[in-house]
Amino acid sequence: MMAALDIIERTSAPIQQHLASITMNEDKLYQTIFQNIFERPGRLSFLIGSGCSVCAGYPMMPELTNSVIGKLDNGEKEIILRVRELQGGGRTNLLKPRTLHIESHLSELVDIASILSRRNRLGADIPYSLSSPQSKDPIEITSDQAVALITKIKSNICLDLNKAPKTLKHHTDFVRSVHQPVRDGKPEYRGPVDYYSLNYDPLLEHALSLCSVHYTDGMIGGRTGYWDPSTLDISSSNKPQARLYKLHGSIDWKHDSDKRTPIRLSDPINHAECGLNLSDEVLIYPASTKYKETQQDPFALLFDKFRKNLSRPGPHTIFVMGYSFGDDHVNRVLNDCLTFSSSSDLFLIALSGDDVLPAQLKSWSDNPTTSQRVLVIHKDHVISKDPDLCKDFKNSMFRFEVFSKLLHDRTID
Repeated sequence: MMAALDIIERTSAPIQQHLASITMNEDKLYQTIFQNIFERPGRLSFLIGSGCSVCAGYPMMPELTNSVIGKLDNGEKEIILRVRELQGGGRTNLLKPRTLHIESHLSELVDIASILSRRNRLGADIPYSLSSPQSKDPIEITSDQAVALITKIKSNICLDLNKAPKTLKHHTDFVRSVHQPVRDGKPEYRGPVDYYSLNYDPLLEHALSLCSVHYTDGMIGGRTGYWDPSTLDISSSNKPQARLYKLHGSIDWKHDSDKRTPIRLSDPINHAECGLNLSDEVLIYPASTKYKETQQDPFALLFDKFRKNLSRPGPHTIFVMGYSFGDDHVNRVLNDCLTFSSSSDLFLIALSGDDVLPAQLKSWSDNPTTSQRVLVIHKDHVISKDPDLCKDFKNSMFRFEVFSKLLHDRTID
Protein backbone atom coordinates (compact mmCIF):
# COMPACT_ATOMS: atom_id res chain seq x y z
CA MET A 1 0.00 0.00 0.00
CA MET A 2 1.24 3.51 -0.78
CA ALA A 3 2.29 5.80 2.06
CA ALA A 4 -0.91 7.19 3.55
CA LEU A 5 0.37 10.65 4.43
CA ASP A 6 1.52 11.31 0.87
CA ILE A 7 -1.96 11.00 -0.62
CA ILE A 8 -4.17 12.74 1.94
CA GLU A 9 -4.85 16.40 1.18
CA ARG A 10 -6.95 19.24 2.51
CA THR A 11 -10.56 19.72 1.36
CA SER A 12 -10.97 22.55 -1.13
CA ALA A 13 -12.51 25.90 -0.25
CA PRO A 14 -15.52 25.53 -2.62
CA ILE A 15 -16.76 22.57 -0.55
CA GLN A 16 -16.58 24.62 2.63
CA GLN A 17 -18.41 27.50 0.94
CA HIS A 18 -21.19 25.15 -0.22
CA LEU A 19 -21.74 23.85 3.31
CA ALA A 20 -21.77 27.34 4.81
CA SER A 21 -25.25 28.33 3.56
CA ILE A 22 -28.02 26.34 5.25
CA THR A 23 -31.72 27.19 5.31
CA MET A 24 -34.18 25.67 7.77
CA ASN A 25 -35.39 22.96 5.38
CA GLU A 26 -31.84 22.15 4.36
CA ASP A 27 -30.96 21.73 8.00
CA LYS A 28 -33.84 19.26 8.36
CA LEU A 29 -32.52 17.35 5.35
CA TYR A 30 -29.06 17.15 6.87
CA GLN A 31 -30.55 15.98 10.16
CA THR A 32 -32.41 13.22 8.29
CA ILE A 33 -29.11 12.08 6.79
CA PHE A 34 -27.33 12.19 10.14
CA GLN A 35 -30.11 10.33 11.92
CA ASN A 36 -30.07 7.50 9.40
CA ILE A 37 -26.29 7.10 9.70
CA PHE A 38 -25.66 7.77 13.36
CA GLU A 39 -28.92 7.31 15.28
CA ARG A 40 -31.42 5.06 13.52
CA PRO A 41 -31.43 1.56 15.02
CA GLY A 42 -30.80 -1.33 12.69
CA ARG A 43 -28.35 -1.95 9.90
CA LEU A 44 -26.47 0.54 7.72
CA SER A 45 -25.25 -0.02 4.17
CA PHE A 46 -23.71 1.98 1.33
CA LEU A 47 -23.91 1.18 -2.37
CA ILE A 48 -20.89 2.82 -3.99
CA GLY A 49 -20.62 3.58 -7.72
CA SER A 50 -17.86 5.03 -9.91
CA GLY A 51 -18.91 8.61 -9.14
CA CYS A 52 -17.41 8.17 -5.66
CA SER A 53 -13.95 7.60 -7.14
CA VAL A 54 -13.77 10.75 -9.26
CA CYS A 55 -12.46 12.90 -6.38
CA ALA A 56 -9.52 10.48 -6.09
CA GLY A 57 -8.59 10.95 -9.74
CA TYR A 58 -10.29 7.93 -11.28
CA PRO A 59 -12.52 8.25 -14.36
CA MET A 60 -16.29 7.95 -14.58
CA MET A 61 -17.51 5.08 -16.77
CA PRO A 62 -17.98 7.17 -19.96
CA GLU A 63 -14.43 8.54 -19.72
CA LEU A 64 -13.09 5.07 -18.95
CA THR A 65 -14.94 3.77 -22.01
CA ASN A 66 -13.28 6.36 -24.26
CA SER A 67 -9.84 5.48 -22.92
CA VAL A 68 -10.25 1.69 -23.05
CA ILE A 69 -11.59 1.66 -26.62
CA GLY A 70 -8.82 4.04 -27.69
CA LYS A 71 -6.22 1.41 -26.74
CA LEU A 72 -7.69 -1.26 -29.06
CA ASP A 73 -6.41 -1.96 -32.57
CA ASN A 74 -8.64 -1.19 -35.55
CA GLY A 75 -10.14 -4.68 -35.82
CA GLU A 76 -10.92 -4.89 -32.11
CA LYS A 77 -12.30 -1.38 -32.12
CA GLU A 78 -14.64 -2.20 -35.00
CA ILE A 79 -16.12 -5.10 -33.03
CA ILE A 80 -16.78 -2.87 -30.02
CA LEU A 81 -18.24 -0.07 -32.14
CA ARG A 82 -20.65 -2.52 -33.76
CA VAL A 83 -21.66 -3.84 -30.35
CA ARG A 84 -22.16 -0.23 -29.28
CA GLU A 85 -24.40 0.48 -32.30
CA LEU A 86 -26.52 -2.58 -31.55
CA GLN A 87 -26.96 -1.24 -28.01
CA GLY A 88 -28.23 2.11 -29.31
CA GLY A 89 -25.01 4.12 -29.19
CA GLY A 90 -23.01 6.00 -31.79
CA ARG A 91 -19.59 5.35 -33.24
CA THR A 92 -18.06 8.78 -32.70
CA ASN A 93 -19.11 10.31 -29.37
CA LEU A 94 -18.25 7.60 -26.84
CA LEU A 95 -19.18 9.82 -23.89
CA LYS A 96 -22.89 9.88 -24.68
CA PRO A 97 -25.25 8.49 -23.62
CA ARG A 98 -23.57 8.20 -20.23
CA THR A 99 -25.59 5.11 -19.34
CA LEU A 100 -23.98 3.20 -22.25
CA HIS A 101 -20.36 2.41 -21.46
CA ILE A 102 -17.61 -0.21 -21.50
CA GLU A 103 -19.38 -2.45 -18.96
CA SER A 104 -22.39 -2.64 -21.28
CA HIS A 105 -20.15 -3.55 -24.21
CA LEU A 106 -18.22 -6.07 -22.15
CA SER A 107 -21.48 -7.72 -21.07
CA GLU A 108 -22.45 -8.20 -24.72
CA LEU A 109 -19.04 -9.69 -25.52
CA VAL A 110 -19.32 -12.11 -22.60
CA ASP A 111 -22.72 -13.20 -23.92
CA ILE A 112 -21.24 -13.70 -27.41
CA ALA A 113 -18.37 -15.73 -25.95
CA SER A 114 -20.89 -17.88 -24.05
CA ILE A 115 -22.85 -18.57 -27.26
CA LEU A 116 -19.66 -19.57 -29.09
CA SER A 117 -18.54 -21.77 -26.19
CA ARG A 118 -21.90 -23.55 -26.22
CA ARG A 119 -21.62 -24.09 -30.00
CA ASN A 120 -18.14 -25.55 -29.57
CA ARG A 121 -19.33 -27.96 -26.89
CA LEU A 122 -22.04 -29.15 -29.29
CA GLY A 123 -19.44 -29.69 -32.01
CA ALA A 124 -20.60 -26.75 -34.15
CA ASP A 125 -17.50 -24.63 -34.69
CA ILE A 126 -19.45 -21.78 -36.30
CA PRO A 127 -18.32 -18.16 -35.74
CA TYR A 128 -20.63 -15.45 -34.47
CA SER A 129 -21.87 -13.06 -37.17
CA LEU A 130 -21.89 -9.46 -35.93
CA SER A 131 -23.65 -6.92 -38.13
CA SER A 132 -24.56 -3.31 -37.42
CA PRO A 133 -27.05 -0.72 -38.68
CA GLN A 134 -24.33 1.28 -40.45
CA SER A 135 -22.30 -1.58 -41.93
CA LYS A 136 -23.39 -3.79 -44.83
CA ASP A 137 -21.03 -6.71 -44.27
CA PRO A 138 -21.11 -8.63 -40.97
CA ILE A 139 -17.96 -9.45 -39.02
CA GLU A 140 -17.36 -13.06 -38.06
CA ILE A 141 -15.99 -13.62 -34.54
CA THR A 142 -14.51 -16.89 -33.32
CA SER A 143 -14.55 -18.08 -29.74
CA ASP A 144 -10.81 -17.41 -29.37
CA GLN A 145 -11.23 -13.86 -30.71
CA ALA A 146 -14.07 -13.09 -28.31
CA VAL A 147 -12.16 -14.40 -25.29
CA ALA A 148 -8.98 -12.55 -26.31
CA LEU A 149 -10.87 -9.26 -26.74
CA ILE A 150 -12.58 -9.64 -23.35
CA THR A 151 -9.18 -10.24 -21.73
CA LYS A 152 -7.64 -7.23 -23.49
CA ILE A 153 -10.49 -4.91 -22.47
CA LYS A 154 -10.13 -5.98 -18.85
CA SER A 155 -6.39 -5.40 -19.06
CA ASN A 156 -7.00 -1.92 -20.48
CA ILE A 157 -9.39 -1.17 -17.63
CA CYS A 158 -6.65 -2.16 -15.18
CA LEU A 159 -4.14 0.09 -16.95
CA ASP A 160 -6.40 3.06 -16.29
CA LEU A 161 -7.28 2.16 -12.70
CA ASN A 162 -4.09 0.55 -11.38
CA LYS A 163 -2.53 3.78 -10.17
CA ALA A 164 -2.10 5.67 -6.94
CA PRO A 165 -5.08 7.91 -6.12
CA LYS A 166 -4.40 11.63 -6.13
CA THR A 167 -5.98 11.80 -2.66
CA LEU A 168 -7.56 9.52 -0.11
CA LYS A 169 -8.67 12.27 2.26
CA HIS A 170 -12.33 12.20 1.22
CA HIS A 171 -12.53 8.42 1.60
CA THR A 172 -10.73 8.35 4.94
CA ASP A 173 -12.89 11.21 6.26
CA PHE A 174 -15.97 9.32 5.15
CA VAL A 175 -14.93 6.00 6.72
CA ARG A 176 -13.70 7.65 9.90
CA SER A 177 -17.02 9.49 10.28
CA VAL A 178 -19.19 6.43 9.69
CA HIS A 179 -17.14 4.33 12.11
CA GLN A 180 -16.63 6.91 14.84
CA PRO A 181 -16.56 5.46 18.37
CA VAL A 182 -19.82 5.06 20.26
CA ARG A 183 -20.59 8.16 22.30
CA ASP A 184 -23.42 9.51 24.48
CA GLY A 185 -26.73 9.47 22.64
CA LYS A 186 -25.52 7.13 19.90
CA PRO A 187 -26.86 3.55 19.76
CA GLU A 188 -24.58 0.71 20.69
CA TYR A 189 -22.89 -1.35 17.98
CA ARG A 190 -25.58 -2.51 15.55
CA GLY A 191 -23.52 -4.92 13.50
CA PRO A 192 -21.10 -4.35 10.66
CA VAL A 193 -21.54 -1.55 8.15
CA ASP A 194 -21.95 -3.13 4.71
CA TYR A 195 -20.29 -1.53 1.69
CA TYR A 196 -21.46 -2.78 -1.72
CA SER A 197 -18.95 -1.52 -4.24
CA LEU A 198 -19.52 -1.56 -7.99
CA ASN A 199 -15.99 -0.23 -8.54
CA TYR A 200 -12.88 -2.15 -9.54
CA ASP A 201 -10.49 0.21 -7.72
CA PRO A 202 -9.20 -0.42 -4.16
CA LEU A 203 -10.10 2.98 -2.63
CA LEU A 204 -12.42 1.60 0.04
CA GLU A 205 -9.92 -1.08 1.01
CA HIS A 206 -7.24 1.58 1.49
CA ALA A 207 -9.55 3.88 3.47
CA LEU A 208 -10.83 1.15 5.80
CA SER A 209 -7.30 -0.02 6.55
CA LEU A 210 -5.92 3.50 7.05
CA CYS A 211 -8.73 4.20 9.53
CA SER A 212 -8.02 0.96 11.46
CA VAL A 213 -11.46 -0.45 10.70
CA HIS A 214 -11.62 -4.23 11.03
CA TYR A 215 -13.25 -5.34 7.77
CA THR A 216 -13.59 -8.38 5.57
CA ASP A 217 -14.06 -8.63 1.79
CA GLY A 218 -14.25 -12.41 1.48
CA MET A 219 -10.46 -12.70 1.27
CA ILE A 220 -8.00 -13.91 3.91
CA GLY A 221 -4.52 -12.47 3.80
CA GLY A 222 -2.94 -9.13 3.02
CA ARG A 223 -1.56 -7.94 -0.31
CA THR A 224 -1.87 -11.56 -1.38
CA GLY A 225 -5.06 -13.25 -0.23
CA TYR A 226 -7.27 -16.25 -0.91
CA TRP A 227 -11.05 -16.53 -1.16
CA ASP A 228 -12.95 -17.59 1.96
CA PRO A 229 -16.55 -16.30 1.84
CA SER A 230 -17.23 -17.58 5.36
CA THR A 231 -15.45 -14.43 6.60
CA LEU A 232 -18.52 -12.48 5.42
CA ASP A 233 -20.73 -14.39 7.88
CA ILE A 234 -21.20 -12.93 11.37
CA SER A 235 -20.61 -15.27 14.30
CA SER A 236 -19.50 -15.12 17.92
CA SER A 237 -15.90 -15.44 16.74
CA ASN A 238 -16.19 -13.18 13.70
CA LYS A 239 -17.52 -9.66 14.27
CA PRO A 240 -15.98 -7.28 11.75
CA GLN A 241 -16.80 -3.58 11.89
CA ALA A 242 -17.39 -3.57 8.13
CA ARG A 243 -17.99 -5.94 5.24
CA LEU A 244 -16.95 -5.00 1.73
CA TYR A 245 -18.72 -6.70 -1.17
CA LYS A 246 -16.93 -6.11 -4.48
CA LEU A 247 -19.95 -6.96 -6.63
CA HIS A 248 -18.09 -6.51 -9.93
CA GLY A 249 -14.69 -7.78 -8.82
CA SER A 250 -11.40 -5.96 -8.39
CA ILE A 251 -8.34 -5.05 -10.43
CA ASP A 252 -6.16 -7.12 -8.09
CA TRP A 253 -8.22 -10.34 -8.31
CA LYS A 254 -6.96 -13.26 -10.40
CA HIS A 255 -8.57 -16.62 -11.03
CA ASP A 256 -7.15 -19.80 -9.51
CA SER A 257 -8.09 -22.27 -12.23
CA ASP A 258 -7.54 -25.32 -10.00
CA LYS A 259 -9.78 -24.16 -7.13
CA ARG A 260 -12.04 -22.04 -9.37
CA THR A 261 -11.88 -19.21 -6.83
CA PRO A 262 -10.25 -15.75 -6.75
CA ILE A 263 -6.79 -14.94 -5.50
CA ARG A 264 -5.85 -11.40 -4.56
CA LEU A 265 -2.49 -10.39 -6.03
CA SER A 266 -1.63 -6.77 -5.33
CA ASP A 267 1.89 -7.28 -6.73
CA PRO A 268 2.86 -8.72 -10.12
CA ILE A 269 3.82 -12.34 -9.49
CA ASN A 270 5.05 -14.88 -12.02
CA HIS A 271 2.34 -17.52 -12.07
CA ALA A 272 4.71 -20.40 -12.71
CA GLU A 273 7.04 -19.37 -9.90
CA CYS A 274 4.24 -19.19 -7.31
CA GLY A 275 3.18 -22.75 -8.15
CA LEU A 276 -0.47 -21.93 -8.85
CA ASN A 277 -2.51 -22.31 -12.02
CA LEU A 278 -3.59 -18.67 -12.28
CA SER A 279 -5.24 -17.20 -15.35
CA ASP A 280 -3.91 -13.99 -16.90
CA GLU A 281 -7.42 -12.55 -16.96
CA VAL A 282 -8.24 -10.15 -14.16
CA LEU A 283 -11.44 -11.04 -12.27
CA ILE A 284 -13.77 -8.17 -13.03
CA TYR A 285 -17.31 -8.83 -14.18
CA PRO A 286 -19.46 -6.45 -16.23
CA ALA A 287 -22.80 -5.22 -15.00
CA SER A 288 -25.24 -7.43 -16.91
CA THR A 289 -23.35 -10.71 -17.05
CA LYS A 290 -25.49 -13.65 -16.06
CA TYR A 291 -23.56 -15.09 -13.13
CA LYS A 292 -23.17 -18.83 -12.68
CA GLU A 293 -25.49 -20.18 -10.05
CA THR A 294 -22.88 -21.91 -7.93
CA GLN A 295 -21.42 -21.12 -4.57
CA GLN A 296 -17.97 -21.48 -6.12
CA ASP A 297 -18.61 -18.45 -8.28
CA PRO A 298 -17.71 -15.39 -6.17
CA PHE A 299 -20.00 -13.07 -8.08
CA ALA A 300 -23.07 -15.27 -7.71
CA LEU A 301 -22.32 -15.62 -4.02
CA LEU A 302 -21.75 -11.87 -3.49
CA PHE A 303 -25.01 -10.97 -5.22
CA ASP A 304 -26.83 -13.64 -3.25
CA LYS A 305 -25.56 -12.08 -0.01
CA PHE A 306 -26.47 -8.62 -1.31
CA ARG A 307 -30.06 -9.73 -1.83
CA LYS A 308 -30.35 -11.66 1.43
CA ASN A 309 -28.81 -8.87 3.51
CA LEU A 310 -31.26 -6.31 2.13
CA SER A 311 -34.21 -8.69 2.64
CA ARG A 312 -33.49 -9.54 6.26
CA PRO A 313 -36.13 -8.45 8.81
CA GLY A 314 -35.66 -5.25 10.75
CA PRO A 315 -34.78 -1.61 10.10
CA HIS A 316 -32.11 -1.01 7.49
CA THR A 317 -30.87 2.14 5.73
CA ILE A 318 -28.92 1.97 2.48
CA PHE A 319 -27.29 5.03 0.91
CA VAL A 320 -26.79 4.91 -2.87
CA MET A 321 -23.92 7.12 -4.00
CA GLY A 322 -22.07 7.70 -7.26
CA TYR A 323 -24.37 5.32 -9.14
CA SER A 324 -26.60 6.14 -12.12
CA PHE A 325 -28.71 2.95 -11.93
CA GLY A 326 -27.29 1.44 -15.09
CA ASP A 327 -26.92 -2.11 -13.73
CA ASP A 328 -30.13 -4.10 -14.21
CA HIS A 329 -28.99 -6.81 -11.80
CA VAL A 330 -28.38 -4.34 -8.96
CA ASN A 331 -31.59 -2.46 -9.74
CA ARG A 332 -33.60 -5.68 -9.62
CA VAL A 333 -32.27 -6.55 -6.16
CA LEU A 334 -33.04 -3.07 -4.83
CA ASN A 335 -36.48 -3.03 -6.43
CA ASP A 336 -37.43 -6.46 -5.11
CA CYS A 337 -36.35 -5.57 -1.58
CA LEU A 338 -38.21 -2.25 -1.64
CA THR A 339 -41.34 -3.63 -3.29
CA PHE A 340 -41.85 -7.24 -2.27
CA SER A 341 -40.00 -7.78 1.01
CA SER A 342 -42.69 -7.48 3.69
CA SER A 343 -40.37 -8.25 6.60
CA SER A 344 -37.58 -5.83 5.73
CA ASP A 345 -37.88 -2.21 6.83
CA LEU A 346 -35.49 -0.99 4.14
CA PHE A 347 -35.10 2.76 3.64
CA LEU A 348 -33.11 3.95 0.62
CA ILE A 349 -31.42 7.36 0.35
CA ALA A 350 -30.10 8.10 -3.13
CA LEU A 351 -27.74 10.96 -4.02
CA SER A 352 -28.00 11.75 -7.74
CA GLY A 353 -26.00 14.14 -9.88
CA ASP A 354 -27.50 13.00 -13.19
CA ASP A 355 -28.89 15.72 -15.46
CA VAL A 356 -32.08 13.69 -15.80
CA LEU A 357 -33.36 11.70 -12.83
CA PRO A 358 -32.67 7.99 -13.50
CA ALA A 359 -35.80 6.11 -14.53
CA GLN A 360 -35.48 3.68 -11.62
CA LEU A 361 -35.51 6.51 -9.06
CA LYS A 362 -38.48 8.14 -10.79
CA SER A 363 -40.36 4.83 -10.76
CA TRP A 364 -39.83 4.38 -7.01
CA SER A 365 -40.75 8.00 -6.32
CA ASP A 366 -43.99 7.72 -8.32
CA ASN A 367 -45.05 4.41 -6.76
CA PRO A 368 -47.21 4.95 -3.62
CA THR A 369 -45.66 1.90 -1.97
CA THR A 370 -41.97 2.51 -2.59
CA SER A 371 -42.16 6.30 -2.32
CA GLN A 372 -42.59 5.89 1.45
CA ARG A 373 -39.26 4.07 1.62
CA VAL A 374 -37.15 6.30 -0.64
CA LEU A 375 -35.49 9.69 -0.20
CA VAL A 376 -33.99 11.10 -3.40
CA ILE A 377 -31.50 13.96 -3.12
CA HIS A 378 -31.07 15.09 -6.71
CA LYS A 379 -28.71 17.92 -7.57
CA ASP A 380 -31.73 20.15 -8.39
CA HIS A 381 -34.44 18.96 -6.01
CA VAL A 382 -35.40 16.58 -3.21
CA ILE A 383 -38.13 13.92 -3.45
CA SER A 384 -39.43 12.76 -0.08
CA LYS A 385 -42.55 11.57 1.71
CA ASP A 386 -41.91 14.53 4.05
CA PRO A 387 -43.47 17.66 2.45
CA ASP A 388 -40.95 19.87 4.28
CA LEU A 389 -38.14 18.23 2.29
CA CYS A 390 -39.87 17.85 -1.07
CA LYS A 391 -38.72 21.00 -2.89
CA ASP A 392 -36.29 22.49 -5.36
CA PHE A 393 -32.81 22.38 -3.88
CA LYS A 394 -29.63 23.16 -5.80
CA ASN A 395 -26.91 21.14 -4.09
CA SER A 396 -23.68 19.21 -4.63
CA MET A 397 -24.18 16.38 -2.17
CA PHE A 398 -23.93 13.87 -5.01
CA ARG A 399 -20.22 14.70 -5.08
CA PHE A 400 -18.53 12.25 -2.74
CA GLU A 401 -16.13 14.86 -1.39
CA VAL A 402 -19.02 17.15 -0.41
CA PHE A 403 -20.92 14.35 1.32
CA SER A 404 -17.76 13.21 3.09
CA LYS A 405 -17.08 16.74 4.32
CA LEU A 406 -20.65 17.02 5.58
CA LEU A 407 -20.26 13.90 7.72
CA HIS A 408 -16.76 14.80 8.83
CA ASP A 409 -17.77 18.27 10.05
CA ARG A 410 -20.74 16.81 11.92
CA THR A 411 -18.64 14.22 13.76
CA ILE A 412 -16.02 16.72 14.98
CA ASP A 413 -18.57 19.24 16.32
